[in-house]
Amino acid sequence: MGLLDKLVARVTPVPPWAGFFTAEEYARFVALLRPALEKHGLPSDPGALMGGVLPAKIGTTESALGLGPIARRCNGLLPDRWAATIDEHLDRALESHEQTIKRLAGDFEAARPFLKVQLMSEGGRRPDWEEGLNYRRFAPGVLAVLNYDLPTVVHSVPAADVRGWGLPLSELFEVATQNVRQDPTPVDRESIVFAGTRVEQLSGDGYFVCSQALWLDEQRDQGAGHGLLLAVPSRHLVLFKAIDGPGALSAIDPLSQLAHRLYATVPGPVSSEVFWLRGASAVHIPVVRTEDAAQVLVPPELSALLAEPGSAS
Repeated sequence: MGLLDKLVARVTPVPPWAGFFTAEEYARFVALLRPALEKHGLPSDPGALMGGVLPAKIGTTESALGLGPIARRCNGLLPDRWAATIDEHLDRALESHEQTIKRLAGDFEAARPFLKVQLMSEGGRRPDWEEGLNYRRFAPGVLAVLNYDLPTVVHSVPAADVRGWGLPLSELFEVATQNVRQDPTPVDRESIVFAGTRVEQLSGDGYFVCSQALWLDEQRDQGAGHGLLLAVPSRHLVLFKAIDGPGALSAIDPLSQLAHRLYATVPGPVSSEVFWLRGASAVHIPVVRTEDAAQVLVPPELSALLAEPGSAS
């Protein structure tokens, strides 16, 4: 970075949408971004950039372009690749998503970086989805769906596209899962207490926070050999607690209450239910409520597991 760039970096604040950059990195990014925006006929003045969203025509429709995704892509690359990445991103971002999907349908390698898996409510299943082709069941009422994560929209991958690629869903899910795991969009983890029970929470603005549940059991705390209690009330939230002994079952009712509350109030609802997650399998744990009490129907397999000698108390 030259002397002028360093001086600019000292006086240019880093906006929240690019908060992962240092001041110098942001100044370098903006120095490359502004001429690319001008080339594409987009506003490039400092005030517009600070807001992070620019008015833009996507295809033939008046819309908006977020700068955060461009910055996140550059953040994961060496600086000498930023200019080409910015230009390519703008080319694609200003293409209508219908045009983009049509292009990706015929070229799996072009589609590869856009594939992501998302947990969704079964109630949102579309007529053209086909189980085993563009989605699979993660848990009762919850589907793991193959999506295109495009610059301006998240769109489920049509079953016809998958047929055209001729690849098994397992291979596509592996690609889509790795893309989510490598996404630099922040996911916050914190311990929260609800109704006297401590649970772990993952949260974020991204549409794929919920997908963390797919590999959450890999990261469980040592000693939680019986899996996790899990709730996915929204695409932006995951709640969980390690089952480190029979005492953990007392958390099911509070977790159920919290999941129901968040499911009803947070955007992007997925499920209000509680599950037992062990490996890649998620088993429903029903909670039956009356005016006076709640009955937790613990799966027999989990009860037997916790009754084995050696289970922590």
